[in-house]
Amino acid sequence: MTLRTTMLAIAVGSVMAAQPASAFFGTKKTGEEDKPEIVLTGARQYAESHPVELRPFFEVLWAEGERNAVLNFSRLGLAAMERGHLPLAAAALDEAILRIESIYANDPNAEKAKSLWNAEKVKDFKGEPYERSMTYYYRGLLYLQAGDYQNARAAFQSAERHDSVSEKEQFQSDFGLMNYLAGWATRCDGDRSRADDFLEKARAQDTSNFASITLDSPFLILVDAGPAPVKSASGQHKELLGIAAGGGPTDEIRGLQESGGPTGLGTLQPQQVASVSYQATTRGGRQVQAILDGKAQFQSTAEEVGKVAIGVGTTTLMTAGQTGDRDAATAGAVIALIGLFSKAVAEATTPEADVRTWDTLSDAIHMFQAGYVPVTRPDVTVRYQNGDIEKQAPLTMYGKHGRCAIGWARTRSALDS
Repeated sequence: MTLRTTMLAIAVGSVMAAQPASAFFGTKKTGEEDKPEIVLTGARQYAESHPVELRPFFEVLWAEGERNAVLNFSRLGLAAMERGHLPLAAAALDEAILRIESIYANDPNAEKAKSLWNAEKVKDFKGEPYERSMTYYYRGLLYLQAGDYQNARAAFQSAERHDSVSEKEQFQSDFGLMNYLAGWATRCDGDRSRADDFLEKARAQDTSNFASITLDSPFLILVDAGPAPVKSASGQHKELLGIAAGGGPTDEIRGLQESGGPTGLGTLQPQQVASVSYQATTRGGRQVQAILDGKAQFQSTAEEVGKVAIGVGTTTLMTAGQTGDRDAATAGAVIALIGLFSKAVAEATTPEADVRTWDTLSDAIHMFQAGYVPVTRPDVTVRYQNGDIEKQAPLTMYGKHGRCAIGWARTRSALDS
């Protein structure tokens, strides 16, 4: 996959155009620019040239800089998609992707975070596997909307790859939707044989959702539904990363509501094709339990060694004082110093889990399949049930190219970050 390296600033005509994003963020971290009032003023000035509804995202992007750039570019990209600012959305997601991939490079911040002397929250945010996968997922949807089926396939392949990779371990990917969409994009690009290979992979990964689904439907409508997964930290040292499905009533997709005359789309039935919460709370089908348990174990051991050594050293010193044994006194002092050093090491070790969260993601992804593509953009909304209330979500993105068309909707706004 060829990633765009054009800066977000160039794409949207912002003040970032004069310098790389990394240098831009760095300028606010030294000297007088650390002052909150200066950062706030700069953030507001930076956001003024952008769409009104997206200005809060640009303000946060400016204020928080590189440490949260992946998170803030991802939030911005999703919100821009929802509001129809598609070039901006693509550029923002590309910026997030460039930084996600840097986790595998010789990044000093990444190495610093892996050490025992820095909290996880010190490192630049790269997200958990499900968050990185969703960044590529949305980028893939934008490629589909633009009719760029080859880059769409590459994006969905990357989404599937990141589902299996954490910083410490490699897992089996089970995000079948990504292989399905890679196959669908390939089918739209005219390569049926390779498309079928992707479909078989999707079925092997997620039989329950894809056993009966084919690639023959030229028109797909994908719907994000429900609240985002939430993260929490627990354990003696807050070292255990917990992820759970978002709270509150779920959004049950009912169907499509046609407003511009009957086209037959209103008879289509939705099918859930992915659970974002499941991907968030598992690794290769296994429940996520502790990410930083190694650091926590180190800290607990250091604390215990320190307590024992201080106790033994103090006792030895007291005994040596009573008997006048200078060698024992020296040994006692050395042991006590070792204990104090171990305690200092334990206090310097910070194993807290990183609970920064992409909070505008969804709980699940649903899909409608149509056997034909309408001549013009369909005037439809998605009907869904939220608790006791039936609501409708507009089709916020649509693209038709060649024999295929893609539609996308959300039951919850990405602007509510």
